[in-house]
Amino acid sequence: MSQVKKLPSGEYAARFADTPQNMPGKRLGDLAAFKDADISDWMFMRNGKIVGGETIKPLLKSMPKADADALRARMEQP
Repeated sequence: MSQVKKLPSGEYAARFADTPQNMPGKRLGDLAAFKDADISDWMFMRNGKIVGGETIKPLLKSMPKADADALRARMEQP
């Protein structure tokens, strides 16, 4: 999602930043509204590092070591 904005109602509005998968009728750039409870994962970049993206971490175990190490180096540590 891109152009995420919190609405006065407490919900959010954002646009699809790529072509949605398994969502017939939805396209790149379409507007979507959602609530906090609808968010299962999130990620953004801060100072060149990945913040969030918790669903990436379990995938690291199945990646080639060099690729996993490179991705870990891009992730911000708490």
